[in-house]
Amino acid sequence: MTDEQASGSKPPHLAGKVIIPDLSGVTEAQTQNVKMMGEVTEDATKAFQKIVSGHQSTLHESLKVLSISMSDASQTAGISSDMVASADIQLKNMENVASRFAETATKMTETTNQSYEKLNQAVAQSIAKIEETAKKFSGG
Repeated sequence: MTDEQASGSKPPHLAGKVIIPDLSGVTEAQTQNVKMMGEVTEDATKAFQKIVSGHQSTLHESLKVLSISMSDASQTAGISSDMVASADIQLKNMENVASRFAETATKMTETTNQSYEKLNQAVAQSIAKIEETAKKFSGG
């Protein structure tokens, strides 16, 4: 087995007066770069999801405790049920806001994944173009 066969790369070759290098290293490097960007993006997305989930849980728990406190206080203090109902509406509104945080995190994750796919496709197209150009220069 030659060194060329063992390494999987080809030596540069002459096409007219132009030397065409082996581009397999470029292809592999770009593929690894895109893969690494995807991994970093995925890690960041997971961290963001975890943060949002933690905040959402904390908010829900706080709202639950607040609701119980308000209910107990209203009964003890003799506050009218109309005022308690109004406070419950505000609590539900806050719960909706917390749910929207989770929706936003999900949308950001989807957008990030779509961006990664687009980047991956762009790099693949770029590499294909380079290979096509090299083949044209090499006559094959």
